[in-house]
Amino acid sequence: MKRQTVFFLFLFSSLSAFSWPLLYAEQYYKLYHQHFYATVESTDENIFYLQQALKADFANPLNALTKIENENEWACYRALFRMKCSQLMLEEYRKQASKFDKQKAYFYNQPYRQIILRSLEVALLNYRKALACWPDVQTYAEETGKPQYRYIHFDSIYKWQEDAWRIRTGQLDYQKIIEKDIARLEKVKKDLEEMDENTYSKIVFP
Repeated sequence: MKRQTVFFLFLFSSLSAFSWPLLYAEQYYKLYHQHFYATVESTDENIFYLQQALKADFANPLNALTKIENENEWACYRALFRMKCSQLMLEEYRKQASKFDKQKAYFYNQPYRQIILRSLEVALLNYRKALACWPDVQTYAEETGKPQYRYIHFDSIYKWQEDAWRIRTGQLDYQKIIEKDIARLEKVKKDLEEMDENTYSKIVFP
């Protein structure tokens, strides 16, 4: 009897999980979550949710992530939401890149040079994907700076507005950050490519 009860509780919870289909941008955004220990899989999952949030329609303003009182607030909110999703996706790609990146090439890396070089290619691909998100982040941030939105303040998402202001004023420039990441990676790649069998063996076995 106890097992049957547990089974029916599990079945009910499973059915409940699928009783609300994912239709709106806000629903996908809420599935995005920060992991204490982010894995490749969890980062890919977050990127997927953010991509879907950018494609989906918005819920009714009554179900927005902050209080909406008029048409201008609704328009500003939508631009902020898209900016934030694009910004988070950029950060997730950069986070993914960091899992395959290397800060410096050491002489003792020579025996594993080819493995590391392949890893750096994956990192570079993700840095480029992150950089490709930046124009959208800028576009939506600029949109939130229109004169008609000047006196709008959202209590629940004020940090989004702060980020938008920092992006508009150039205080937050992801292009510079990512280009610096890529330049360092290219230096590590060059150092590894210049290594040969003597780089390690002559030091270890003189």
